[in-house]
Amino acid sequence: MGELLQPWVFRSSRIVIGSGKATAMKFVTGIGSVFAIVIAVGLPLNWGAVRSQVSASAVDESFEHCMDGTNSVSEAEHVGAVLGRRFDDVRFDSSILSSKCSDNIADQLFSTYDVGTSVRLVSFLWRAPALTRFLDASIADQRLPCDIACFLLSNGRPLPDATLFYELLKREAPLASANRAALLARSLITRPESSPDKIAQLVGLVEDDRRTDVIKSLYLLSSAEFVNRKFRREGERLCLSDQCVRLGEVDLGKDCERIEERLRAPGGLDEAVGLKAWILASGRSAVYRCIDLNLREPLEDIQNGLVRRVFDLSIFEPFLTFPDVVSGLRSGLFKRTNFLDDNVARFTNLDLTKLRSVSSGFAEAIVSELEQAVTKSGQQVPDLPANVRMLIGQTTSAVRLDLFLCRRSVSSDVPKACDRGQLYTSAISRLDN
Repeated sequence: MGELLQPWVFRSSRIVIGSGKATAMKFVTGIGSVFAIVIAVGLPLNWGAVRSQVSASAVDESFEHCMDGTNSVSEAEHVGAVLGRRFDDVRFDSSILSSKCSDNIADQLFSTYDVGTSVRLVSFLWRAPALTRFLDASIADQRLPCDIACFLLSNGRPLPDATLFYELLKREAPLASANRAALLARSLITRPESSPDKIAQLVGLVEDDRRTDVIKSLYLLSSAEFVNRKFRREGERLCLSDQCVRLGEVDLGKDCERIEERLRAPGGLDEAVGLKAWILASGRSAVYRCIDLNLREPLEDIQNGLVRRVFDLSIFEPFLTFPDVVSGLRSGLFKRTNFLDDNVARFTNLDLTKLRSVSSGFAEAIVSELEQAVTKSGQQVPDLPANVRMLIGQTTSAVRLDLFLCRRSVSSDVPKACDRGQLYTSAISRLDN
């Protein structure tokens, strides 16, 4: 058995996967991470390979029925096959599919669909049934190149709910690539978020001998904003509501080279947690100063320097990839750069004229905030620069943005002017081109 995937390499550039397969992997977060994982571990690239033939036409009754919930199982299979085959060309999100269709597709993951197609569909659907199916497949086949733990610990995207946590509690079978505590902690990172009391209550359901490691792993896997809202420090103790663990004492001083070196290879879970706690407390000013210096260096030095080390400790929001962070900090996209205190990628903190690139996860977050803003009375949403419309138009949030812009431009007394189904159908039709 190879070295187990530990939680502090959640977003690291190199990990070692279990089952004796040492593999270098370049990870990014969000939906785009799937391709990186597939290339790294050698999953099949024939994404559309399924046991049945795929129709040449993507837009037919199968998609229409999947949208309105009247689909058959075979129609759902066809839709999943098309989505898997044309995954990189998809410019719409899974909300257009009915729950019935999504569940029918999930039922066929890792059986009707090959492993590569299944991983892509899990990332596209991002629903509890698909994630649970991935869990079952990971337990049943310990030889999966990248099981659910490997997948989720390299992808910071919040889960839709805590279903996976409860499913993990029911299953005692081990996974090849990660310890149980790390995966339990990862399954508690959801959106919408739970309160500290609720999270602590769920942690209380974990076996006594793993509970402490779950709390530490959750702290390590969570963004600075999440940590600041959910955890509190009591001297040498770190507390999540009434659940507390003891921290080791860490002081890295002010020397940037020493700080970067210590963060490069934490000696274990306890040390990694202690390092992150130091960064978010007494080490704040030193880290801000050293990050600023690192950002002035060539990109290669940034990739291998302190910015990377801090990113790997999950300081930033989980939907941000490393390129998102570097571009945002260097270009001035983030108006304030107080990433140890707040979510710097919040819409109100973005100078969108300086957006140069955007990951699918970042695009989804921007569109979600736009949608929420228009529902708040009196809140003004500025016009979006052309570069933003163009960049988001290349992601799975493209139709959501089109729908938002359409609804904002029409009179409130003609809401049917923006036909959601028509916009999604148009995007689906382009899969044939």
